[in-house]
Amino acid sequence: MKDEAAIEIFRTMKSLLGGPLSSEADVIKYIEAALREVRLKERSGERYFFAQDESSHWYIIPERLRAEWYEWTQLDPDNEDSWSPPKGARRLDGGPQAVTFENPRGGGA
Repeated sequence: MKDEAAIEIFRTMKSLLGGPLSSEADVIKYIEAALREVRLKERSGERYFFAQDESSHWYIIPERLRAEWYEWTQLDPDNEDSWSPPKGARRLDGGPQAVTFENPRGGGA
C-alpha cells in the first residue's frame, strides 16, 4: 500500500514545479524512503521530562529545553511571553497518566 503522505507530497511537487518529473512511481518510492528516514529520526531517542506550569497544566518537554522551560515558568504572568509555553513543550490532556511509551529510563531502580 502506498503512503498517502508520499502521494500528496508528489502531487504538490508536481504542481509547484509544473514540469515533467521522473515517473510518478519512482518519485513516490523516493518520497516514501525519505519519509521512512524522517520517521526513524523522530524516534531517535531524544529524552523528555514531565513538568507542570504555574496553572498546574502538565507538559512533556524535550530534555534539551529544560533550562528554557524553567526560565519560562518563572516569567511574570502579566508578561505576554508567559502566555504560551516554549516551542517543543507539549501540553498533556489529563496529565502524565495519559502518556504511553516504550523502554522507559529514569533515576532509580
